Amino acid sequence: MTKILSDRIAVYLLIGGLLFRTIIALGLYPGYDEAYYYVYSHNLDWSYFDHPPIVAISTGFGTWITGLVNQFTIRFGTLLLYTGSLCLLYLTALKLFSLPVARMTLAIATLIPIYGIVFGILSQPDSPLIFFWSLTVYLAAQEFWPIRGKNYHPSYRLAYIGLAVGLAVLSKYHGFILGFGLVLFCLTTPRYWPVFRSPWLGLGFIL
Repeated sequence: MTKILSDRIAVYLLIGGLLFRTIIALGLYPGYDEAYYYVYSHNLDWSYFDHPPIVAISTGFGTWITGLVNQFTIRFGTLLLYTGSLCLLYLTALKLFSLPVARMTLAIATLIPIYGIVFGILSQPDSPLIFFWSLTVYLAAQEFWPIRGKNYHPSYRLAYIGLAVGLAVLSKYHGFILGFGLVLFCLTTPRYWPVFRSPWLGLGFIL
């Protein structure tokens, strides 16, 4: 987080984007799906007819902590989750590429309407999915791209990756593709075959 705070451009993009999304969240009337998920938040369960449970939690979060029910409070969880996703995307790009790429990644994800408005404001399953997907990719970058030239040794991050993938699936069932892709990545890269002998992987599957 200190890496983000030390980058003035990143801070401006994050704060500016959050303020813009907040203004829209305050003024835009709730959609039918958002009302649907708000009803979920009154009937918490492990699953619903066609949705996993986290959308109920993210939709109800703002109403639970404020005691108010309006278009802003049912979107409060989404505003937080998308801001967190932007931070994770920035940190991942910084880890894998460079500072200019990290800033460009943050700017694109902030300014593109389909992300900034649809996924960054409206309460829906995609918002927690994007957050936990971004968290998984960030953890994978930390796990699989250490300092060049060093041999790979599986670490505790594999357990965190398993937990993050599980939460992505509980956000939207498409999260399964992310977990499958990571397993396939390790299978097709001999450098990372030690993953399959690590107890951390077993713990990750359990989580």
